[in-house]
Amino acid sequence: MNDKMKKQKISSICLKLFILCSLLFPAMYSPYTDVYQSAYYGGFSWANFFLVLGLGIQLWEFFREKKHLPGGWGLYLGLLLLYNLFSLYFNYKYLHWYWEQINNTVAFLTFFTLAYTKVKLDNGKGDL
Repeated sequence: MNDKMKKQKISSICLKLFILCSLLFPAMYSPYTDVYQSAYYGGFSWANFFLVLGLGIQLWEFFREKKHLPGGWGLYLGLLLLYNLFSLYFNYKYLHWYWEQINNTVAFLTFFTLAYTKVKLDNGKGDL
């Protein structure tokens, strides 16, 4: 089994774990503590962890083959960077909802990865 097939298998396992965690566990878990409105703060998500790991492997393999972004994707990623800068500023000054910013960024990067790489989950087998 060559290196690319191993990475595709790991990526496929990560995406399956993402689907499993998304179905069996809540999308957001945040225990209530004495911190002001802490019940509204999104926290770490295992589903997003496996999603980022799997999509990161797919993007790494894709960028090893193709070295450039087509037209509009630079603008999309630039706007995502601006969103993160503004969110970081407002989170630092007022909100303190850092995990929400991270989870939103994961969602936007997931869209980018699926649209840009035109990924076929599990090589088009359809069992995902």
